[in-house]
Amino acid sequence: GYFWKHADWPEPWLGEAFREWFKHPNPFQFPLLRHCTLADYVMPSFMLIIGLAILYSVAASRKRGVPERTLWLRTVKRAAMLVFLGWVICYFRDQFAAEIYGRRPFSISLGMDVLQLLGVGYLVARVLYGLPLIPRLCAAGALLLWHWGLLRFLPQGDMSAGTFTEAHNAVGYAYAHWPIWRYTTLHVGHWLSVGWTGMLSVPPAAATMLIGTGAGDLL
Repeated sequence: GYFWKHADWPEPWLGEAFREWFKHPNPFQFPLLRHCTLADYVMPSFMLIIGLAILYSVAASRKRGVPERTLWLRTVKRAAMLVFLGWVICYFRDQFAAEIYGRRPFSISLGMDVLQLLGVGYLVARVLYGLPLIPRLCAAGALLLWHWGLLRFLPQGDMSAGTFTEAHNAVGYAYAHWPIWRYTTLHVGHWLSVGWTGMLSVPPAAATMLIGTGAGDLL
């Protein structure tokens, strides 16, 4: 069903949908149930949970007297494991079968996907967790504001700035117009490629995790 998939582009747009809903409120027709489905809530909810877990994990380790150096080694290990597992899953999802059946030569692509994003975002959020609560939430706001400005005011690939339509979603992340992002994939020999296009999703992911740490402070 629709609610198990990512939302499409239902009309009317969100602002108008809320105005209509306030005139005739119906809990089963709440606009965010159509413009954001269950699938859309999973990723940000999981990021909030990661941020919440940082708080309890650090507190428990310090209560047991774990040295700060060991604490940071564990942090880097967790981030690296998430990235590594993401690469493994992507390989078996995208390349393994084609190589086994001879449809393509052996190769490994180390790029950004869900687990990789969570791993790098977790590392950034863990570093910024060292800030007091108010500066930490200000940092989260600054990261979200930066990401909004990127999508709103800079061209996305071959599309004009701020273009969010059914036919053209802002997934290019401006790399086609920034010299450094024209080289989003580094090829090492004939079998290894390293890509970093999705790194521009790290700031909002880390910001969402920092908001989770704020919720943890309240709890």
